[in-house]
Amino acid sequence: MSNRLIDILGDDKKMTDLQDDTAYLKSVGPRLLKLQDTIWNAFNDTIITETWIESDHEKDLDFIKTLRNELHDNPQSRLLPLEMTQCNKLWKKYKGKK
Repeated sequence: MSNRLIDILGDDKKMTDLQDDTAYLKSVGPRLLKLQDTIWNAFNDTIITETWIESDHEKDLDFIKTLRNELHDNPQSRLLPLEMTQCNKLWKKYKGKK
């Protein structure tokens, strides 16, 4: 199983399997939650000495929370490739900061 959200979108077989809203949410939802938790943990472990650090974390958390809320409120919606690319960038940015 791939660790990148973009891999789900780029694979036609996986997309066919994920046409059902429930299956899509079960596949993408936990990954977004894990990303949100990773950003949150990095945020809590950071000693905030400059305002840009706080606002950067907050913007990233808000982005993920917005995506999760959109998927929850509109189960038929799908993440756009640009949103998945941004999620992958955020994962790379925060995965080692614990």
